[in-house]
Amino acid sequence: SEALLAGIPVITSGILLLDQRWWAARVSELGCGSGSVRIQRMLQQPGLDQPGRAVTLLHRALGYPGWQHNCPDASAAVMSPQGMTTKCEADWVD
Repeated sequence: SEALLAGIPVITSGILLLDQRWWAARVSELGCGSGSVRIQRMLQQPGLDQPGRAVTLLHRALGYPGWQHNCPDASAAVMSPQGMTTKCEADWVD
């Protein structure tokens, strides 16, 4: 995805059709963002004194050291010639 290439964390949400869940799992495996979160769950707020799921994920994307640290490395790996070859080979096998 463009966010992965840009080296920034990703939050995958929505109605999660087609390949969105697959990409969310890959981003999560790389330590660059959340797994897939359905929009209904994203908008839930557990209580008045607790932040909702969207707020929690945004805090992680903007300030969680693991996501911020891992994204530039993942971007460099994807952009390298070996990274693209590995990605294309993995897509061909799948």
